[in-house]
Amino acid sequence: PKANAYDVIFVDLVLPDFSDREGGLRLLEFAKQVAPSVEVIIMTGYGTIHAIKTAMRLGAYDFIIKPPMWDEVLQTVANALAKRQLKGERDELARQVERARAEHRELFDLATRDGLTNLYNYRYLQTQLNTFMNNRCLKGPLSLIMIDADELKTYNDQYGHLKGDEILKEIARVLTSHIRGNDLAVRYGGDEFVVLLLETDKDNAIKFAERCVRLIREYSFDKENPNNKITVSAGIATAPEDATSPEGLMDKADKALYAAKQAGRNQVHAAGQ
Repeated sequence: PKANAYDVIFVDLVLPDFSDREGGLRLLEFAKQVAPSVEVIIMTGYGTIHAIKTAMRLGAYDFIIKPPMWDEVLQTVANALAKRQLKGERDELARQVERARAEHRELFDLATRDGLTNLYNYRYLQTQLNTFMNNRCLKGPLSLIMIDADELKTYNDQYGHLKGDEILKEIARVLTSHIRGNDLAVRYGGDEFVVLLLETDKDNAIKFAERCVRLIREYSFDKENPNNKITVSAGIATAPEDATSPEGLMDKADKALYAAKQAGRNQVHAAGQ
């Protein structure tokens, strides 16, 4: 039979076209392989405990002994149909729930992700910073690293903004490949990024930022012009050491980034140092 061609199959255990005395079990097994959701009722005057157990193991809905009481047969078929219908309704509900979840995930991504790099966006950074700092839900310090591509405007002017966009995407990939699962990489805007390191003190944040600066400096962004190297500068601030509010933490990291730029770019500067 075709898959889902039948709702209920009513079959005798002994079938004349089968050589053994339990041909109905073979048909049951075949039906369940073709259409797992079909309900199969087996009827027989010859039925061993082994046959009954095998039928149930293969997925039979019920087992009726001959001579049948036809009221019982009709009730059994009706119950099987009801189960089939209920299962169909549950399956449809599950499909609707999954569609709703997929739509929700899509809408969430549209609202919280940057379209170019697929990193989280500034709006999401704000909500997470507020959650972590105002609710005081972290067990340790929170470090924020602000990263800015050095002189990307010059590169864009020479090679075009499409090339510049590719560099931004590559920087995003470098950052996301080196953060932990509970950390946060964000495109802050333009050619600026933010990495939020949860429960990370300043010393470890500095080590992470220095590693990122080195990896980007050594990365081959432009295969056609391998001598064109891209560098970044990074500023770090740590809560509660440097600030106790999201706005204060962002401001301290921004000033540290400015200090790194003023000191010659391609380096890391931390607030308070």
